[in-house]
Amino acid sequence: MNRARILVVEDEALTALDLESQLAELGHEVCGVADNGPEALALARRERPDLVLLDIRLKGSMDGIEVARALAGSGCAVVFLTAWNDEATVAEAVAADPTGWLAKPFDRRELAAAVAVALGRARAEQRLAASRRRFAATLRCVADAVVTCDEKGRVNFANPAAEALLGAERAALEGLPLVEVLPLALPAAAPSPLERALRGERADLPHGTRLLRTGASVPVEGTAAPIRDEAGTTLGAVVAFRDISARLSAERTRSEGQARFRRLFEDAPAGMALLAADGTLREVNAAFARLVGQAPEDLRGRPLSSLLHPEDAPRAAIRQRRTLARRGQGERLELRFLRRDGEVVWVLASLSALELENGSGGFLLQAMDITDRKRAEEHLEYLAHFDPLTGLANRSQLTERLRQMAAAAARHGTLLAVVFADLDNFKLVNDSLGHAAGDQLLRILGERLRSELRATDCAARLGGDEFVILLPDLTDETALQVVLERLRTLFSRPVQVGERELSVSASLGVSLCPTDGSDAEALLRYADAALYEAKAQGRNRIQRYRPELIQRTEESLLLDAALKEALERGEFHLHYQPITDLEGTRIQCIEALIRWRRDGREILPAAFIPAAEQTGQIVAIGRWVLCTALRDLAELRRRGAAELAVSVNVSARQFRDDDLPATVASALADAGLEPECLRLEVTEQLFLDDSGHNLETIERLRALGVGLVIDDFGVGFASLGYLKLLGPRKVKIDRSFVRDLLADGEDAAIVGAVIALCKNLGIQVVAEGVESEPQRRFLAERGCDFAQGFLFGRPMPLADLAARLGLASGDSL
Repeated sequence: MNRARILVVEDEALTALDLESQLAELGHEVCGVADNGPEALALARRERPDLVLLDIRLKGSMDGIEVARALAGSGCAVVFLTAWNDEATVAEAVAADPTGWLAKPFDRRELAAAVAVALGRARAEQRLAASRRRFAATLRCVADAVVTCDEKGRVNFANPAAEALLGAERAALEGLPLVEVLPLALPAAAPSPLERALRGERADLPHGTRLLRTGASVPVEGTAAPIRDEAGTTLGAVVAFRDISARLSAERTRSEGQARFRRLFEDAPAGMALLAADGTLREVNAAFARLVGQAPEDLRGRPLSSLLHPEDAPRAAIRQRRTLARRGQGERLELRFLRRDGEVVWVLASLSALELENGSGGFLLQAMDITDRKRAEEHLEYLAHFDPLTGLANRSQLTERLRQMAAAAARHGTLLAVVFADLDNFKLVNDSLGHAAGDQLLRILGERLRSELRATDCAARLGGDEFVILLPDLTDETALQVVLERLRTLFSRPVQVGERELSVSASLGVSLCPTDGSDAEALLRYADAALYEAKAQGRNRIQRYRPELIQRTEESLLLDAALKEALERGEFHLHYQPITDLEGTRIQCIEALIRWRRDGREILPAAFIPAAEQTGQIVAIGRWVLCTALRDLAELRRRGAAELAVSVNVSARQFRDDDLPATVASALADAGLEPECLRLEVTEQLFLDDSGHNLETIERLRALGVGLVIDDFGVGFASLGYLKLLGPRKVKIDRSFVRDLLADGEDAAIVGAVIALCKNLGIQVVAEGVESEPQRRFLAERGCDFAQGFLFGRPMPLADLAARLGLASGDSL
């Protein structure tokens, strides 16, 4: 049995619970339970179930029959569940056109049968509707008059030619009997071709058939044929016919049509070309010539393949053959044209079969330039694997390369060095010269690494001023020392930043595979520990990993103990930053941001969250943040902020906790809030490892009704395909792109592309780090939905937020 998503609408809780249990045993998923009409409609719109089991009698003023009427046309099947079977109720229910009826009480077999029949009927109706849509789309392109009807002979389609010939618009014809719409005068004793088509036979209109119209009759010819589905079942009939009295003027009409097409063809803003059946260019318009960078007279007679990128030419040829074989069905594909100057132009091509002037088959090619869009997509894909600032590998690519190199070192008996490098006193560059100078310094060092390392080496930037260099195929540790000294020299050479020459240095921590181990993550940790020791010894040093380097671990244990005490002593508190519309007039959400106050000192998250993540304390801390934020939100709502939502960050470690969905549900229940008011923010890195478990957790959270937000979008490493797979409510553009979007064309292009991409996917966009009015205007013009940043409000305590919202004061704040 096919698994279906079913919405149960039942006013008796025990009956609803029993239905939910039985449906689960039958292998179906209950995507929601409601006991009243408005709730049922809201669930149906959000969950889009395959089937609704609907009680006629519901709580409230809206009964099941009204719900069924409201669901009409939604695509989901409806089966009434009721103990009411009086004639008036039955008649009213039948008028709502349900998919099925199940009288209470019923047993499991009756339920299974009713569900199976309803789903079968609904799917059959969906296939029928899809078939009709495809059929109608095809028939709109037919020059002859075409009228179709359903299996009962009622008209359900008439193409423009039929409307013109019958003197009536399609809307006026739909639902009328076919024999009334097409009153045909047939030769004596000739069987009706319309009736034969409805019986499943193909029949030509007999010679001499006339279409009777008010005050006149028109001679027609054509064909009536049945419409069948894949199983051969007759779904209705189609009649294609033409007024043969116009045949004498056909040539003139055709000439006028060709002239009209020629004008449209020449003046069209999109590139258009007429191709012979073998792909030879017959005609091109001016836009097409500009697109490929050649004169129209130089293009005529050339094969289309001569203009295409060699990798795309075979695919285009296949599509041409397929288009000819399937008349009336066009093809859409993305192709690359090579201009005469060698520039690559990406186009979205539409290929349609048509008949050329000489009566032979051919194609109409329409081409729209999508080069800018493709470049933006390629750049976003690039960001998934490379650091956008330096062009070096990012953490995702580094991890994969490290695993590969470690395995190769084990196979070949060679050494692999993992070098963790960190610039000394880089903060001074940012503080004294500004972040732009710091970024330029990092870019120059990235260029040095790319140009001076071997092709087999790998250099990555993990963020900030941290680099990791992988050095495979080393013969011995003597060779390693030589390479390490070269690396230190590479970092230490003066760097010209603007008008200043900067002298920088780097500390290097080194682990060796297989000497220190072969696990990729462990090698990175060992190199990081060695780097920490190098900095502790005075910087600008090279430090090999040794097992006794445990100082960092000890500090981590101390911090772990301090974090536990912080929870017990209530040293944590929350600040809230507004998320507003682009006008700054409405705060629709607030982001909860944790702070740690110890010994009179305020500690920001960057100082303790990484350690909490590493030790696992983040799970307990995250639980406290979630519960506290929801309680605070409940208080704000009680004081008047009825539509306000709260956004809470969830770390990767929390997401791996199997209890997260239960924790969220419990926190919502304790606060007395509905799930829709909670947003959980996750980063792209979350989906790199154990994505199966993460996706399962997401589905469980979705079932609760909690919204998901992808945070720091653009700096992570997950595939863009996750946007489609995860379907988040919102995406947050990282502040690193917003910061320089007015000065950096690439950042502006990325921001615009992300907004456009999310708009197309129906995902709302929040821009982080908005600090100036020009930034706000740029984002508003691109259609960004919401913004967060100092321009609209800094993180603030709950009491300050309540005052900002204009809420009544209270002791609990």
